[in-house]
Amino acid sequence: MIYLDNAATTNQKPFRVKQAVLDALDHPVNIGRNSGKEAFFYADKILSVREAIGNLLNVSNYESIVFTNNASQALNFAVKGFCRPKDHIITTPFEHNSVLRQLFASNGYRVSILPCPDGKTVDFSHMKDLVQPKTRLLIVNVVSNVTGRMQPYRSIYQFAEEAGIAVLFDLSQAVGNLEIDLSDFHHCMAAFSGHKSLLGPQGTGVLYVSEDIRLNNVWEGGTGSLSNQLLQPDFLPDQLEVGTLNTPGILGLGEGVRYVLQQSPSQLLQHKRELCRLAYDNLKEMENIILYHDGDFQKHVGILSFNIGTLYSEQVASLLSEEYQISTRGGFHCAPLMHRVIGTKSQGAVRISPGYQTTKNEIFRLIDAVYHITKK
Repeated sequence: MIYLDNAATTNQKPFRVKQAVLDALDHPVNIGRNSGKEAFFYADKILSVREAIGNLLNVSNYESIVFTNNASQALNFAVKGFCRPKDHIITTPFEHNSVLRQLFASNGYRVSILPCPDGKTVDFSHMKDLVQPKTRLLIVNVVSNVTGRMQPYRSIYQFAEEAGIAVLFDLSQAVGNLEIDLSDFHHCMAAFSGHKSLLGPQGTGVLYVSEDIRLNNVWEGGTGSLSNQLLQPDFLPDQLEVGTLNTPGILGLGEGVRYVLQQSPSQLLQHKRELCRLAYDNLKEMENIILYHDGDFQKHVGILSFNIGTLYSEQVASLLSEEYQISTRGGFHCAPLMHRVIGTKSQGAVRISPGYQTTKNEIFRLIDAVYHITKK
């Protein structure tokens, strides 16, 4: 099977990631609860992963790096921990349901969505018109998981800073692809998963919280710290890291992050962009192919979405899998507003997302398969 769904989860992990997971499984200890030497040894290893993630984001306040089960949990911690009913939140059509379903559930938030008139880039010049006295948070997905289009996160931060509101970045498709620098960002949070371009195991995620932000408790439980007290610790990471940590997953994530840093995100992204360009250049010449990409690869990560005429995207993805042994992603990618923006709210889109080990030959096989489907 040719795997082209790395935007959902990377299929091939470096051996060092697997080895770190196995080593932790071979030496199970409960960090923060056990007083043996191995517990302290693995506590130091967990700290080293926080440091590696700090290097990835160019931040040094490692205690503000919170481990979560996934990006969805991290985003829930950030929104529910920072906002209260009747708070006003500004966001974009790029967002994943990890954000949207919180905002449109019965949480009492007031929500404004910035326009995306060209179907590519959010128009942040309108933000000043949307700010209200109770505006508390701007939430921005830095890279669309549907089109791969990047948003200028530094400029976005400047808009939020000038408006005097906090910003929450969803970096799920950005980390491991883009060089991220949050070193001079204040009143800022960032959430991301570990199993995509960071090459870590599933069940890992991160929430970064700048030192000037205080979150309310969103859940309570054992932390291994202040265990003689009945109230939840109010300091990070303990406030949000409730229960036994996923030590195997976190240590695997650490090795994935180190691999990415050693190779450099820009180098890894260049390979994926070249493969998407190869697919784009060939698919655009075919009849009945609709590409949701403008050909400007410097403004996209390694994601390319398309449709074949009026065929449902899930139908095309199924044909690619069953008849050509190529794994892609059809449907709506948990991003309903983005599909409205690009005009695919009924059809969805077929998404391909090469990985760091995907080959040109695999992309040529995709091109050939799509060509044959267009001729059926």
